[in-house]
Amino acid sequence: MVKNKKALLCAVGVAACVLGLHAMAAASPQSHQLVLTGHADLNAGKYQEALKKFDAAIKADPNDAEAVYFSGAALNRAGKFENALSRLQGAFAMGYRQPGLAFDSGWALLRLGHWTEAIAQLEYFERNIPGRGKTSEFLGQAYLGLRQYDQAEAKLKEAIQRDTDLKPTVLLYLALLERERTNPAAAESYLETLLNEAPDSAIARTLKKQMEPVPDPKKK
Repeated sequence: MVKNKKALLCAVGVAACVLGLHAMAAASPQSHQLVLTGHADLNAGKYQEALKKFDAAIKADPNDAEAVYFSGAALNRAGKFENALSRLQGAFAMGYRQPGLAFDSGWALLRLGHWTEAIAQLEYFERNIPGRGKTSEFLGQAYLGLRQYDQAEAKLKEAIQRDTDLKPTVLLYLALLERERTNPAAAESYLETLLNEAPDSAIARTLKKQMEPVPDPKKK
């Protein structure tokens, strides 16, 4: 039994400062409920609806760091990466430290072309939540942006091993990688695999459409 509880509390406070931990105020009940319903919309792919709820949560409680984080996550999924990164950085400044923040920050940084910063965030997420295919895919894309082709190839192939549903996108990036290596035969091989193994994917349909011959107006 600890006899000096006051000293213990002081020690906890010092330890938190040393470890870089930040206290967050509890969200208001209204904000918390809006975050819950917004999170359901986010999981259902209703990103604009989710964002509306997260924004309402922030309005109800401007100190709700979780609402700020999830608004950034929704903006990421809506393709608004600059706004997303701003919200995510705001959540971090407010003391939010859940691993998902690193993943979403890495995602936004990747799409904005900040390759090195994206890798740092994604590797932090991987250390805390290992094994996700999307993490490997994003790391592969970031290494490709840095022209570190061997690392990019390793991560992209790891992404497929972890999650076969990612194969269409990853095969496209592997083809781009081989094109950058000036290896057209390997690039074509990856594209053929994509068309053969995932013919109904959105990427395959786009490729097929681009491969269609342009009609000659003179033959009409």
